[in-house]
Amino acid sequence: MEDYRKAIVTIIEEYFSTGDVELAASELRNFESEKHHHYFVKKLISTAMDRHDKEKEMASVLLSALYVDALSSSKIKRGFVMLLESADDLSVDIPDAVEVLALFIARAVVNEILLRFFFLKQKRDFLRPPRDLKLYKLLKRNIYRLLTMLN
Repeated sequence: MEDYRKAIVTIIEEYFSTGDVELAASELRNFESEKHHHYFVKKLISTAMDRHDKEKEMASVLLSALYVDALSSSKIKRGFVMLLESADDLSVDIPDAVEVLALFIARAVVNEILLRFFFLKQKRDFLRPPRDLKLYKLLKRNIYRLLTMLN
């Protein structure tokens, strides 16, 4: 797992530097197993959350590009669940982590890489007041905004 983590960090940093979606996808597909790909999702988003808007957008673009071809929906979902579970830790280094995570989840729902019921299920299974209620409200509002913009 440690070798995988190191390789993933390299792929993500290289992607943020070059913007080469195909290269990132190719490197991710080169792994023998998809067993840890949920960690890639978590690491990509958590890294982007601490960067500028450009990298946040790049992360969303890469996730959409990798969906199905290199990342299964179950790995994407598990990566987002891991992010939700670590939201408190992320907030220590990233003060607006809850807001940024809500935007990433909303974008993933609108891009159809996360099913709409994801955030409803997470409310029931994972979210704890008061911070998580804020996250849930942000998710609903951001999904509505993104859907409105697309129509």
